[in-house]
Amino acid sequence: MLEIKDLRGGWSETTVVDELSISVRAKETVAVLGRNGVGKTTLLELITGRCRRHSGRVEFDGKDISGLQTQRRAQLGIGYVPQTREVFPSLSVRENINVAARPGFWTESRLLELFPSLARRSSNFAGQLSGGEQQMLAIARALAGNPKLLLMDEPSEGLAPVVVEQLVVAMRELTTSGSLSIILVEQRADIGLELSDRYVVVDRGKIVNEGDSRALIGNDAKIGELIGLSVH
Repeated sequence: MLEIKDLRGGWSETTVVDELSISVRAKETVAVLGRNGVGKTTLLELITGRCRRHSGRVEFDGKDISGLQTQRRAQLGIGYVPQTREVFPSLSVRENINVAARPGFWTESRLLELFPSLARRSSNFAGQLSGGEQQMLAIARALAGNPKLLLMDEPSEGLAPVVVEQLVVAMRELTTSGSLSIILVEQRADIGLELSDRYVVVDRGKIVNEGDSRALIGNDAKIGELIGLSVH
């Protein structure tokens, strides 16, 4: 589904991702783990075309998309949930979903069923929602485009534990549905590993370790050795 070869890029002339290669198979979920500032978000921004590629290739669904604009990549089937959420505050929940809608499995009704909190506030403006509800809306809006590949950047960041639990339930449904490929950037290693088939560890813009997620689940010492992050 996605093949990245020797990708190098960042912001303006600054290199953040350096000679990085990764592949994601159809219907596979890959967790991208690592400390803050190592290039995880920049990797997603390069896949979507929102920051500058210096060299290397990005191939999606058999096509070289390295030179395509962001909107064209979205049209081809790449959905993005940015760390900053970027919902439209002056539009209602329903309007945020429908503005991105494309034909496919994920209809408004299915998305509101996936996120019951949004269903209860479907007529509210996005700017009136809590941080957790805005995160759910950002995911719902990305899914409304019925992507083949969904990129999620730190979906649990800054949220209360009870909200994180609700998000994990919904995300587990996505990752087990077999309906799309997912790249999940997650500071919480325990969540990333639980929801993914495979993990990669990024450090200084490069992949320094990768493997089967099941092999790391519950192995706090090994996780700490690899990425220096707490799983709690």
